[in-house]
Amino acid sequence: MKRLLCCLLCFLLLLSFAACSTANAPSGEGTVVDTYTSATETKYIEGKTMMSRELLEETIAEMLIGPGDYREMYTLGTCYNNVPLTSSIEFVYQPETMRFYGMADLGTEKLEHVKRNDSVSLGWVRMLTPEELEAGENYFSISMGIQVSGKAVVIEGDDPRYAEIMEFYLPTLTKAPADPEYIETLKGVSSVLEIIPERIVVRDTAFQEDGYGYMQIWRAEE
Repeated sequence: MKRLLCCLLCFLLLLSFAACSTANAPSGEGTVVDTYTSATETKYIEGKTMMSRELLEETIAEMLIGPGDYREMYTLGTCYNNVPLTSSIEFVYQPETMRFYGMADLGTEKLEHVKRNDSVSLGWVRMLTPEELEAGENYFSISMGIQVSGKAVVIEGDDPRYAEIMEFYLPTLTKAPADPEYIETLKGVSSVLEIIPERIVVRDTAFQEDGYGYMQIWRAEE
């Protein structure tokens, strides 16, 4: 009996140590609640009709086409030392690779954040037209936007990819072919930000007209 009681006490002591270790584990270790899965997916995705991967990718491209060159204004979310930052920045979306490309001046806060923490988010929403607002529409009745979660890569001027990206990025800005001399000038004052999506949440109330849930999720293939 004493031996059984001793074993039981030892077992409870081990459980206590395990619980303490989990409670004091750094972020990302121990038992962590996936708030995205438990909240967004459970509330908005579970039980809804989802698009095929191919259709969703086509839909994202149609949303982000802008004036025809896939250049749009986004909100970039970065964080360093638990201090968040949001920046308004234009990105060019590349449908073939599903990546986003923007420019950041050297020494800017967002660029320094990304160098130290490459986890970022990107947000875009279609603004309502004056006609829609006059007709009484709002961002609940007409809601279209995306939320990107992924990694950011800083591409410096001495990287061969810098000039390659500028070849398709600059024409969306200048409306003219990329000038090699101008690219050389930019190398000394700016870096390219490449956003590689891991998850894209797509929202459009109009999806419901075709029988789909108004929120769809794209994930990068592993």
